[in-house]
Amino acid sequence: MGVSIRRFPGTPGTLTELTTLFNRDALLRATIDTACRAAQPKRRPTRGVFALIALALALLLSSPAFADTVFSEDFSGGAGQFTGFATGCNWHTPGLNAAMISYFGNDQYAEVRKGGCGSPIFSAAIVSSSFSLAGHENAELSFRHVLDQSGTIGQGTVSVSTNGGSTWTTVFSTGGNDAGSTKTVDLSNYDGQANVKIRFSYSYFGGILAAAWGVDDVTVEADAIADDDTADDDTADDDTADDDTTDDDTVDDDTADDDDADDDSGGDTVDVQISTLGSYSPDPVSVRVGDSVRWNNNDLLRKHSATQGNTGEPDPDWDTGLIDSDGQALITFHAAGTFVYHCKQHGGENGMQVIVQP
Repeated sequence: MGVSIRRFPGTPGTLTELTTLFNRDALLRATIDTACRAAQPKRRPTRGVFALIALALALLLSSPAFADTVFSEDFSGGAGQFTGFATGCNWHTPGLNAAMISYFGNDQYAEVRKGGCGSPIFSAAIVSSSFSLAGHENAELSFRHVLDQSGTIGQGTVSVSTNGGSTWTTVFSTGGNDAGSTKTVDLSNYDGQANVKIRFSYSYFGGILAAAWGVDDVTVEADAIADDDTADDDTADDDTADDDTTDDDTVDDDTADDDDADDDSGGDTVDVQISTLGSYSPDPVSVRVGDSVRWNNNDLLRKHSATQGNTGEPDPDWDTGLIDSDGQALITFHAAGTFVYHCKQHGGENGMQVIVQP
């Protein structure tokens, strides 16, 4: 398995930079030691001592910060922290594709492939165990992958869930053949979440052509948030500023509806995924009044819609219109009820439901 290095401002990435870093740390220790010895009792500190102390502080403040690794899987022990491996039209490990073995360096990676699969159309996914981004920021996913297929006959996607897998949001999609590369995906939208899962999905659109997707060295890194108390960050109610540990209404902090301003940021957004097979998931989808549903079209070949009512019914109350491949459409619900909807492009995609609770 390879080693993934995430670069940050001030982080060494070359041998020269590493050498400079180690030399700088050695100089820092020597500078502090010299400054301390020069400031022994019965000696009057000189301007040179103060200069050494200033230099030591400057070196200390310029030291690089390294990210925490909050999740890592290289499949060297098999499935590891992922579930969903099986035989046939499913993910498996070790891998069998010669091009992938050449790129990854061995067969210890996750692979899904058309070869030996009797189904002309299939979708398969592996899901990681939960990990936490609580107390972290600037989260980033990286992984190595190879996509080996004849033409546009399949697509791989990476999705994230923060509710145990009930709903998923797509954060990456393959864009065609890739002989081998490292991909990085910004996960900062999930900073602070305590229950995060990652899903790798592959959909084969049908036919007899060969296709395979291989993934390895899946890593999530993030910066730990340090409580340095240089600002009133509300780790304690010290009243140095109005930190809203009680609702004193000096700012409109939404601990009660005090109507100082119309500060409603809106409800939650729940994602529905439209697959290549024309299935809508989850179905039914449950939200509350004020929440929104966002339909994501993962079908690279066809457009789909979410249109209120059953197929053939006129004058729908709401309609996303036709959603392009890899596109999205969002509708906000302001009244409770159970709403049936369909795809106006494909009559067989009918009877899906949105359940809006008060």
